[in-house]
Amino acid sequence: MKVLKKESHINYIIFLLILFHFLFGFLIQENAGGGKIDEIHILNNLKLFKSSSFLEINWLKYDSSSLPLFYIIYNFLIDTNIYSYILYLNLIVSIFSFIFFYKSLTLVLIDLSRDKILVLASCLLLSPYFRTSTFFTLEENLPILFILSGFYFFLKLKLSNFENIPNLILCLISLGLAIYGRSNYIIIYIIVFFSLFRFKDFFFRNNLLAIFLTILFAIPGFFLIYNWGGIIPPIAQHRLNDNPIQFNLIPIILNIILIYALPFFLLEFRKIKKFIFNKRMIYFIIVFPIYYFVFQKMEVNYYGGGSINKLLFLIFNEDYIKNLTIVISYFSLIIIYTLFFRNYFILSFLILCSILFQNLLIIFQEYFDPILMIMFLLFGGFECLKKNKTKYILISYFYFFLVSALFFQ
Repeated sequence: MKVLKKESHINYIIFLLILFHFLFGFLIQENAGGGKIDEIHILNNLKLFKSSSFLEINWLKYDSSSLPLFYIIYNFLIDTNIYSYILYLNLIVSIFSFIFFYKSLTLVLIDLSRDKILVLASCLLLSPYFRTSTFFTLEENLPILFILSGFYFFLKLKLSNFENIPNLILCLISLGLAIYGRSNYIIIYIIVFFSLFRFKDFFFRNNLLAIFLTILFAIPGFFLIYNWGGIIPPIAQHRLNDNPIQFNLIPIILNIILIYALPFFLLEFRKIKKFIFNKRMIYFIIVFPIYYFVFQKMEVNYYGGGSINKLLFLIFNEDYIKNLTIVISYFSLIIIYTLFFRNYFILSFLILCSILFQNLLIIFQEYFDPILMIMFLLFGGFECLKKNKTKYILISYFYFFLVSALFFQ
């Protein structure tokens, strides 16, 4: 009994230390995610929305690749001419994001005590990009809040066997709002929609309600696409890839995914043994030359590409980096297969993201952080999360990642 009480105290101390570190980062405006440079664009966009009504916005001056919900909500809630108001509202948004993440974990890890879940939830507070978006006037954490609230109501909906209508409505509203803050989250909306849809009973009331809400949410999106003349704002359309069919960004994406999948792979010792002794490994070995041939013409550069890409450029000569990128990405592919072979929720997200992001010229790690960490913890189904050592290893791993992000800035 004393041992359990001592462990509980340690867990609360760890949480308080991480929370203090997060608040201290807010105070000094730590820039681990490198997003400070984007702040001027955000502030200009806020001024644009404050000076014009929504229907009169000059979209040629809107300097963002995201949909504009952030600017609408923030201008409605506060005086965005006062910089500190924006920062404190960002902090409030981030705190509520953490609360929804914690509450969601309690629905998934029902056998764990609250103090242990609190430590696991603290991984979110160590995300370099979650922190930077909080500490500066960036737009990313508002859609994260909507995603996490949507996941919370989705998990509650699952517990009711998808029968609870209020949770269904709140889930889809939250995820629908997330899209208007970060358009790539439409992937999550689609996955959740099909997860709760009853195909054998098409005219089931919840199905019809979900369809109605989806059509309703789509209307503003079509309005924006019409005004923009494309799926993203005019000023950002030059960032699109003219030839997305090549799929040359897949190795880069896989290497970014590896950063978040690796600790869970190492903690799932049972899956490591299965990975090593699985006869399917022979197929992976056979297929590797084909994989290498497909991506041998890919281009690599230091700008963007995630942490592994940065590390390779710091350590190796540029002549070796492309080959190392391909080899490491194949290792990542095998790990993803080993961890999520039957996890259609995670696999669908990873595959659809990999396809969607081929439209871009450059991939940044912030596109996957902290959403991958969130999804792996909530939907990964990892047995290792029930072990005492896991939470400490994950905290240490993501803290090391945070320190590395600060070092490489």
